[in-house]
Amino acid sequence: MKQYLIETFQYNDYANKLALAKIRDLPEKDECIRFFSHLINSMNKWLARIEQTHDYAALDWWLPVYDIDGLASK
Repeated sequence: MKQYLIETFQYNDYANKLALAKIRDLPEKDECIRFFSHLINSMNKWLARIEQTHDYAALDWWLPVYDIDGLASK
């Protein structure tokens, strides 16, 4: 199971980088950045819930909206 999870995360990282490269090429990228930020925020919120972080319920599903350069490091 550990190897499966590692491979899944590696694939997600690869796919996210491909998506970000395509988003960078779009003339109107604001909406794509907003939805990509939502994906990152959702993963962060669920991870905080799993880890039983004290204030996970206060995390927002939609905010913050990251800049395109900041998404690559999330």
